[in-house]
Amino acid sequence: MARGLRAFVLATLLAGTALLALGPVLSAARPSVTIEITASQYEFSPGRISVPRGAEVTLVLRAVDVSHGFYLDGYGIDVQLNPGEEPTVVTFTATTLGKFAYRCSVTCGPYHPYMKGELIVEGPLGNTVLWGGLLAAGLVTVGAALRVHRQEASR
Repeated sequence: MARGLRAFVLATLLAGTALLALGPVLSAARPSVTIEITASQYEFSPGRISVPRGAEVTLVLRAVDVSHGFYLDGYGIDVQLNPGEEPTVVTFTATTLGKFAYRCSVTCGPYHPYMKGELIVEGPLGNTVLWGGLLAAGLVTVGAALRVHRQEASR
């Protein structure tokens, strides 16, 4: 019995140590992302951008032909972009998972309603590492418990 209990305690300690080793990865600084977006009749380039949730996102926005606007659903960002001017810089934190449309908010010509893009806020890698670590720790603990049970049953 003592040997089985010792194996179980050792497996639990190993699983706990594995989770503690993941601590620096899980508490990494919030990522920052800078994306340049160009507005021209009748598109944004790039038309789709992806960022991890929690990232500090900096958008560098510029118009190359006529005046355009940039409105981002869900974040209350609405700025005007004029050709020949310095780029407009907007910074925000991507707090909510999902897809958010951005569109031109200044009438820029007959195809203005079709000038759209999409921001995708994805789950950060940290969640994947956390759940992977928890799964590994759980498997080690269950494996140790099964081994102890088999040893006890064979006596």
